[in-house]
Amino acid sequence: MTWLGDPANWEEVKTQFPIGAQVTGVVGNVAPFGVFVRLGQNGIGLLRVPDMAGDGRKQMTDYPQVGQAVTATVIWHDDRNRQVTLTQRA
Repeated sequence: MTWLGDPANWEEVKTQFPIGAQVTGVVGNVAPFGVFVRLGQNGIGLLRVPDMAGDGRKQMTDYPQVGQAVTATVIWHDDRNRQVTLTQRA
């Protein structure tokens, strides 16, 4: 997930969405490799296909759709690229 806000707010995003936190957001975009999830006002997270709940998601129509709420866990902050990665796997 790529964070698209002001670079000065990146530390705030990391504090608001710490690694291990369960978060709920709304799907803002669907791509072949996963979905981008809006987290609050400043965060965008990437939920990759292998990290989605369930098995056998082979078609994009099986992915969560734009506007759908999803719950996931924050698993990584990439400071260099200001990205947050999510998972729905245990």
